[in-house]
Amino acid sequence: MLPLANLKATPWNIAVNAVMAGCRPEYMPVLIAAVEAFGEPAYQLKDIGSTISIKPFILVNGPIAKKLDINHGCSLMSPGRRANATIGRAMGLIIKNIGGARKGVEDMGICGNPGKYSQVTGENEEASPWEPLHVEHGLNKEDSAVTVSFPNSMSQIWPYSSDANGIMRGVTSNVIPGRKGPFGLIVLPTHAKVLAEQGWTKKGIAYHISQYARVQYDRDPGTYGPLLVPPPIEYMPTHPMDTMPILRDPNWIRVIVAGESTGTVVADGAMSILRDNPRVYSIQTGTPFWHRPLSLDRTLLMNSNGKTIDTFSHGNIRRDARPHKKVNVLQFIG
Repeated sequence: MLPLANLKATPWNIAVNAVMAGCRPEYMPVLIAAVEAFGEPAYQLKDIGSTISIKPFILVNGPIAKKLDINHGCSLMSPGRRANATIGRAMGLIIKNIGGARKGVEDMGICGNPGKYSQVTGENEEASPWEPLHVEHGLNKEDSAVTVSFPNSMSQIWPYSSDANGIMRGVTSNVIPGRKGPFGLIVLPTHAKVLAEQGWTKKGIAYHISQYARVQYDRDPGTYGPLLVPPPIEYMPTHPMDTMPILRDPNWIRVIVAGESTGTVVADGAMSILRDNPRVYSIQTGTPFWHRPLSLDRTLLMNSNGKTIDTFSHGNIRRDARPHKKVNVLQFIG
């Protein structure tokens, strides 16, 4: 039974919504598993019509993600992959047509949420240095799994530099101060590799965020009025100018590895090595917009295409085999 309408979800009416969304028949196991998860009381599907416009987010792990061609790489949150788009669209229709979340009646979102159209992805398990999410929760790597949640929003965070400290500082400095409850972090494979090489684990990342993503006490939403729940007294500073953790429990935080670097997150590593080199006057990332061919005897080439670490300190630079009189242009082929 799915609230709010308290109608029973069956393979038949799930399939009807799947067909309207453009799903292929082989997507049904993912849809049925997601509906079963949504129906659990812990997920409080009845709150899907909240004024803050929460959205369903579906993560697919295991062999079925590859079998269905669910995008977990480049532009994983963008349109363009049938499985991602139609599974998410089907879940939106199921929530409306079976769950009964009618816009303006049960769904009272103030501004709405574009993520309600589709938010489906996989975890890039092959490129991850850590266990995938479903293995963390006790399943075998060969098992297929569907994880569902209801996030409110998404924020893209730029790392402050390409080393582990810069990556983590970028995260902890950009957690929304008013955020509470579950928090998901998608880490690019190249960043995950950098972090893992320096000893970071998923649990370590979650603990670090819970400790160092902080907000000034008098800016925490729990300090404003009786409608918002204040934090436990042990987390409350004695002075309003002191800071307190935004996400005080590391168990609220889930880390997954997904996406794909395009070879462009390189400025920090590049400039740290080349800023004092008078022979290098330009750094070009990708194909120059004027499409002018470059002379290889004047070019430093990096050809990682996101498959290796995007920094000069990891040996991704190579020179063309021909002799060099001087180097004027640094070009990245990404």
